[in-house]
Amino acid sequence: MGQSMHVLRFALAAALLAGPPAASAAAPPARVRFATFNASLNRTAFGQLFTDLVSPGAATTGVAQAKRIAEIIQRNAPDILLINEFDWDPQRDFHGRTVLDLFHDNYLAVSQNGQPAISFPYRYTATPNTGFSPYDTNEDGSPDSSPPAPSSPDFLDFDNSGTAVTTPGSEAYGNDAFGFGEFRGKYGMAVYSRFPIATASIRQFRRLLWNAMPGARLPDNSSSPAPADWYSPAELAVFRLSSKSHWDVPIDLGGGHLVHFLVAHPTPPVFDGAEDRNGRRNTDEIRFWADYIDPARSSWITDDTGNRGGLARGDRFVIAGDCNADPAKGDSFPGAAQQLTTHPLIINSPIPSASRYSNNTTNTADFAQDLRVDYVLPSRSGLSILDSAIFWPLSPHPQASLVTTANASDHKLVWLDVRPDVSLDAAVQNFTASWTGSAIRITFSGTPGHLYSLQESSNPASSPWLPVPGADPVPLNPDFSASIDIPPTPPGRRSFRLAISFAP
Repeated sequence: MGQSMHVLRFALAAALLAGPPAASAAAPPARVRFATFNASLNRTAFGQLFTDLVSPGAATTGVAQAKRIAEIIQRNAPDILLINEFDWDPQRDFHGRTVLDLFHDNYLAVSQNGQPAISFPYRYTATPNTGFSPYDTNEDGSPDSSPPAPSSPDFLDFDNSGTAVTTPGSEAYGNDAFGFGEFRGKYGMAVYSRFPIATASIRQFRRLLWNAMPGARLPDNSSSPAPADWYSPAELAVFRLSSKSHWDVPIDLGGGHLVHFLVAHPTPPVFDGAEDRNGRRNTDEIRFWADYIDPARSSWITDDTGNRGGLARGDRFVIAGDCNADPAKGDSFPGAAQQLTTHPLIINSPIPSASRYSNNTTNTADFAQDLRVDYVLPSRSGLSILDSAIFWPLSPHPQASLVTTANASDHKLVWLDVRPDVSLDAAVQNFTASWTGSAIRITFSGTPGHLYSLQESSNPASSPWLPVPGADPVPLNPDFSASIDIPPTPPGRRSFRLAISFAP
């Protein structure tokens, strides 16, 4: 039985005020494994990933790589998984399946190299910004307007090369897209879950403009005296913060116990010039989540449907993704990763490592300089870390060859096991304590699926906590409110606490 206790002193009553009670009917699972994996399931042309995934029996390099990626996922058996660099593609096979479904049905749900097949009944993906130009505003990637001629004063040249490239298929086109990609949808994202996804409550922030962020680190054109003017006013009016997208994917762990899976893939802080436009954008893409999880900082945020703000105080969340920023080394903007790794609302230790695979590293990517860039970061509210790892076996480990860049990806799968705990902010609402003239009256609102017991002590430092007669458990009204009158005897100072436990 999971349990959480808190001493509810009268002076602390205001600290327990929160929003509407969470609708929970049962305890969440005792352990949930979240994982992130930049799986390099990106291809060199639009539709190529679809071709690989629809034909798992083909003897191609792409099929072999997809099978190894699936084996890595099967060996680590996450419950909730983000895949970065998973090409978005709206086309469907004759069963109506997209690449999201094909990777599941033809690879994950099929044993790879003797590993148990894995099933994710719930999946989500959406259009990214990568490979989309300002003239591709339809979600299916088809143009809905004619771009001006490159010589026109109205063309949008995001990389300041002197030419606006609007035809997919080249690096130059990728540099003039909202997020780099030689074709529409390259380097997309996918979420797989064993638990139901609250699809109607998903929030996307694909269209949020970079200059909407207060204090945005916009790049500067050093050839001009004006500040932060790498992008023209016309470009800033359309240029987006997210290089792929930012998604808040609420997942129901059972009985209405939600966790917000906050996923993104900030741009690499390289492939630019002295203006550091990618490094600055990377930093602000990371900062987005730092603001989103803090109600004191999130009022500027607007999602793609026009709703404002971020998470409420006490909401459970897990931030996941390839952030392309190491806290101590690499080319990222100073302090970029620390916006999350030192955030007071995030549990930041212990740091996952590959030590169980004879690899004493916390790095997650096999670049020229190994870096920690892939993160799974849970909220302090409502979650506890049980275990974590980076799947990076070294020789002579039998799976060492499975994880090489040539065979699978230059990133490693990172997982984190968490225990969903009782959140006091959600489990106790509207707590008040008052004197009626003849009794101490304690009132509060609870939530279904929890048991409440009121206890008292004459001196918490030296005297035991004893149940308050008639309040162990606390009788709850049909609307889960409670009102308890406690006689003023014995005389003297008394402390009360409410013990909250999941119902058996």
